[in-house]
Amino acid sequence: MGFLVAALGIAVLFQFIILRVKWNKGRYADVGVDVFMLIILNSVFGGSILGVISATAGATLISLYLIWKPVTLIPDNKPGEKKSSLDKMMENIDKLFDEKETK
Repeated sequence: MGFLVAALGIAVLFQFIILRVKWNKGRYADVGVDVFMLIILNSVFGGSILGVISATAGATLISLYLIWKPVTLIPDNKPGEKKSSLDKMMENIDKLFDEKETK
């Protein structure tokens, strides 16, 4: 039983680290999908400790996949297209945070 609890702790820690990195990079859509998948998988497999470990490990694998294939809710502008005011505002916000990190 102790091994299963340790495995669950490691899986949750690894999932938390991935979510924290994505949150710091501003990938909020990925974080939302990750948390949603974690909730869904744990509700489906949550009947036992082994089910919770399997669900958490599965959600972690999904999180790792989303690192390489991120979720895009708003598609990027095509070259030559005019930027919307939302795009301009987001660029200004990014510049503000980039300046704070370099200081």
